[in-house]
Amino acid sequence: MGAARRLIARFGSLDAAYTAPEADVMALRRVRPEAVLRWRRVDLAEMRARLCSLAIAGIAFITPEEATYPAALLDLAQAPPGLYMRGQITEADRRRVTIVGTREPSAAGFAVARRLSMELAAAGATVVSGLAVGIDTAAHAGALIAPGGRTLAVLGCGLERIHPRGNRSLAAEAATRGALLTEYAPEQEVDAGRLLARDRLLAALGGAVVVIEARARGGSLVTAAHAARLGRPVFAMPGTPGCDALLAEGARPMGQGQEDLAAIASAIAQGSVEPLAATQLTLF
Repeated sequence: MGAARRLIARFGSLDAAYTAPEADVMALRRVRPEAVLRWRRVDLAEMRARLCSLAIAGIAFITPEEATYPAALLDLAQAPPGLYMRGQITEADRRRVTIVGTREPSAAGFAVARRLSMELAAAGATVVSGLAVGIDTAAHAGALIAPGGRTLAVLGCGLERIHPRGNRSLAAEAATRGALLTEYAPEQEVDAGRLLARDRLLAALGGAVVVIEARARGGSLVTAAHAARLGRPVFAMPGTPGCDALLAEGARPMGQGQEDLAAIASAIAQGSVEPLAATQLTLF
């Protein structure tokens, strides 16, 4: 159970936790002081008032007490106290699969990511990725190829600073058939720390995580490690240093043929795969 879930369970709501005596909050078991301070730094009333002025830009701010906030994020020790959102999260997004990988994929890797995403979307799953160039781009694009396909893009920047610039049209389309999500204020620029923090959200949102081509170290492996800690199944496509390391640690291999991808997509979308034990993945 993440810090947010414990605060809500103890005080009834996050608003109540913000106004509770600090000693009562700090006394909660398994809630780190830094997590408490993170939540208390957020002035939800001020933030909501500010976002009224952004409503014309189609930006909403959702908190864990609202139905649109993805409850899966509350599994995190540091769940976002709120998310900025452009687009909509609906009941159709209940089944989600995260696809990540290198920003410099091979032609084969890009094609596999796009095909798998299309198959997942066709099977009724919403594809989650990070809007980066490379595999992320293929994942979002593949989901949008499928009739009625949906995708969620999790950003390491604000919604008025879409990065990379070349994916702005893709982001706009994703917002019409899914949503753009970020924990950062609309005007905040991308940076390495925000991208790294974003990886935990990618892991938590997916009912499974698929890594398609990865370097020996990088964000894809961080996402996979977060997923394992959260009890999410992890898949990897053999043939690159990062994916081969994941497979050696216990991730599930995935084939590259059309029938293989369709079968994997069906199994993942239906939730019929067992999670990777958190103790098995020790890369990070």
